Amino acid sequence: KIAQWFHYNHGNTISTTSDSKENVQDILSTFRSMAAARPRKQSALSLYYERYCKKKIKVKFDAAWPSLKASSPGVPQIQMCNDFVQAEWESETEAFQKEIEGQVEKSFH
Repeated sequence: KIAQWFHYNHGNTISTTSDSKENVQDILSTFRSMAAARPRKQSALSLYYERYCKKKIKVKFDAAWPSLKASSPGVPQIQMCNDFVQAEWESETEAFQKEIEGQVEKSFH
């Protein structure tokens, strides 16, 4: 990607004149501006999946998989999995959901 960006902004050749210092400074300033961007905030659902997938979600999904597969032919497996995780999230207590949402806020700030 760096090479594509450089080619787009500066053409095919690298100059050996004083322009090259400006080009390097331009690249470095672009990197600095990219690094300064804030990370995206993780959703409570993705944190829930990340933390509890192996402990409880996968076990329930594996048990429900044959019936899910039979009831929804043609639906991609990843969509079934996402829908299942969403349903599990919604079945959790409100206090548990608030705790996960608090952890998301804490890790974002």
